[in-house]
Amino acid sequence: MKTMTFKTWYKPRYFVIEEFVCKCGCGLGADSALPAVIVIVLDMIRSRIKMPLTVNSGWRCPARNAASGGVKTSKHLTGCAADISAENYQDLLRESMKIAEEYSLKIISYDTRRFIHLELN
Repeated sequence: MKTMTFKTWYKPRYFVIEEFVCKCGCGLGADSALPAVIVIVLDMIRSRIKMPLTVNSGWRCPARNAASGGVKTSKHLTGCAADISAENYQDLLRESMKIAEEYSLKIISYDTRRFIHLELN
């Protein structure tokens, strides 16, 4: 298996690039750079809540985006968004909101599905 690396100046503490590649298997994102601020914020959230985060969605190809119910202008299409979840949703939400504000990221909470969406503004 080919080892993939983040093509950004920031080396993540808690994540590997495979977590952000399109989940349909097309490979989108495997050879593309993620905006460092997304990974920095995810590392900060993970560190503050002291529990693993699951990357539900990072990059999405147009077909995967449509199947996921994403809008046609979704930031997932350009690697500028991530959907994440954690065992303790309330801690995840609380810390994510604080950090997203510090870094001027947009956050959308999906309370009934217990995950959050972070994206660059």
